[in-house]
Amino acid sequence: MRPNIKVLFFGVVIFLAAFLPPLAGSTDFESSEQEQRRESRNLSTERRFEPAQKHSGMKIPVYNSNGLALSPQEQEAILSVIKDDFWVNDDTVGPSDQYYPAIAKAPTGDFVITWYGNRDGNWNIYAQRYNSSGTPQDTNFKVNDHAGTAYQGVPALAMDGSGNFVITWDDLRNGNPDIYAQRFNSSGTPQDTNFKVNDDAGTADQYDPAIAMDSSGNFVITWDDFRNGYYSDIYAQRYNSSGTPQGVNSKVNDDAGTADQYDPAIAADGSGNFVITWMDYRNGNGNWDIYAQRYNSSGTPQGANFKVNDDAGTARQYDPAIAMDGSGNFVITWYDLRNGNWNIYAQRYDSSGTLQGANFKVNDDAGTAEQSDPAIAMDGSGNFVITWEDLRNGNLDIYAQRYNSPGTPQGANFKVNDDTATAEQSYPAIAMDGSGNFVITWHNLRNGYYSDIYAQRYDSSGTPQGANFKVNNDTGTAYQYDPAIAMDGSGNFVITWQHGHNGSYYDIHAQRYNSSGTPQGANSKVNDDAGTAWEGTPAIAMDGSGNFVITWCDYRNGNRDIYAQRYNSSGTPTSSNYLVPNANYSSFEQAYPAVGVNSSDICFTWEDDRRDPRRDIYAKIVDWDWSNYICGDANGDGVVNSADVAYLINYLFVGGPAPVPLAAGDANLDGNINSADVAYLINYLFVGGPAPCK
Repeated sequence: MRPNIKVLFFGVVIFLAAFLPPLAGSTDFESSEQEQRRESRNLSTERRFEPAQKHSGMKIPVYNSNGLALSPQEQEAILSVIKDDFWVNDDTVGPSDQYYPAIAKAPTGDFVITWYGNRDGNWNIYAQRYNSSGTPQDTNFKVNDHAGTAYQGVPALAMDGSGNFVITWDDLRNGNPDIYAQRFNSSGTPQDTNFKVNDDAGTADQYDPAIAMDSSGNFVITWDDFRNGYYSDIYAQRYNSSGTPQGVNSKVNDDAGTADQYDPAIAADGSGNFVITWMDYRNGNGNWDIYAQRYNSSGTPQGANFKVNDDAGTARQYDPAIAMDGSGNFVITWYDLRNGNWNIYAQRYDSSGTLQGANFKVNDDAGTAEQSDPAIAMDGSGNFVITWEDLRNGNLDIYAQRYNSPGTPQGANFKVNDDTATAEQSYPAIAMDGSGNFVITWHNLRNGYYSDIYAQRYDSSGTPQGANFKVNNDTGTAYQYDPAIAMDGSGNFVITWQHGHNGSYYDIHAQRYNSSGTPQGANSKVNDDAGTAWEGTPAIAMDGSGNFVITWCDYRNGNRDIYAQRYNSSGTPTSSNYLVPNANYSSFEQAYPAVGVNSSDICFTWEDDRRDPRRDIYAKIVDWDWSNYICGDANGDGVVNSADVAYLINYLFVGGPAPVPLAAGDANLDGNINSADVAYLINYLFVGGPAPCK
């Protein structure tokens, strides 16, 4: 039964005056908004925000007038949020800082965020686990388990298909940098204690661990290691899925000298077989070679190091890149000076590690033009494409070469950019779906001084799908920067970039294409503000069905906020731009967003200074409908209590700020925000009435 509104409303005036917090002062609004302000706020023209489906296990602190927690049934009744923005680090005292959040997510949606922070006065590794609904699993936990004041920093994280995860980091607990790690099972339970990954007993430095994990939980950690003196080596340690070390540290490079090794790259197949490749100076004489080491799924080295480049001279080889298919076939590519000018070379190996022929020059021109900066992509069956910058025509072009799964070249080199002038093309990037369809995109100056974003699509047989297409469709003199591309499992893709208006301001633009390469409409401006605010650093994530989210940094409110726009699999924007952090904190600086998606929800994380001068790591989970508010939580602090009553009164009668979103204040679900919602909340909090939105 609904309460007598007049009796309850006027009957609590004494209570409100005595116990509620002071009403916030009125804020400045445009005059049109002031004229429209009414005692009743009709929601009929607003998008209707229905409560989200409840997620069991999520605890929201709600209290009655005696400070006692509500019953589980009452708490469960008000659950309508997946997850609003929230502190990942849960320390609230002191001027500590948190840095470099990293996130890993299992296919089930469970995820872990790790970072390093100095809440205790020294740098430690911390982490927080969440289930698939975004409910924190217990509190923050310190990953490093020693009680001293030694530095720990820059963690790396890997997770398998079942949610088991490993965190590894640089650690000074022994007085010199070592590599430590900690294993956790899929329920987040630590598996034993921290373990030192490097097994040397001396004081040599180890730095920069990298980790790779297969879908079954077998993992490899590799790092730079100075145990053998002034010159660094590449070391690695393998573990099976139960966390048991597989043998001892292995020096990946097997030379006994003092040569430097740099820039290791690693690739693993679906069964845990892996290959590490790097630049190696063991042969001296001013030349760098490309070396590699193969390991089977049990971590056993497969033979010795092998030099990938097969020339016998002193030419330099640089910057290897590696790609591996699901069966373990792999290709290493690099650029090579053996012919007196820079060429692109590659070497193929089958899944057993058997050399497939000799090194082959990827670029097929016979002249002395320079080629550099190769990139490689491989599909699940082993078909691969190498793309690079090429000067054979006297100016920089983008070239590529296709190969089928047995490594047979598919035709000749092809110029990706189809213009015939001398404009420069640079910075190619490539994406390939599981069936071998691929897209190359690059930075292009064919239209003059101002840069554009171009791309070219190919089907799985390597057939170009139409001509080059300019991704940005403006005809003016604007700059286009920072293209990013995402592709789903069926080949649908989206390119997004920063669009400049003659350098005066920047928007976020995007262009969608279906799996056949057909543009889906024109470029769309992703940010929906009409002003000249700066927007930049777009990031994009796409699920397996083609639904995608673009997020960016946005100055429309006079400071840096994080905004996002959601699209369904048909490319239709749903609702308007979405302010990712809680709007009550939008006056603070938020920056550097990252986004991850699965089929059910979207996870954002960013840096936030709302507790200035501290910088914290915040995160937020919403579902694909942006459902992320608690009904009745008018002030957006995550709690339904007397402060929300005061907030609504301040909004309705004093000119205070509106609930965010507005529907959060519609406690009785009648489509209006008025005094009846105030009475409804009072009845709920102090008389035992029904929960908001019930």
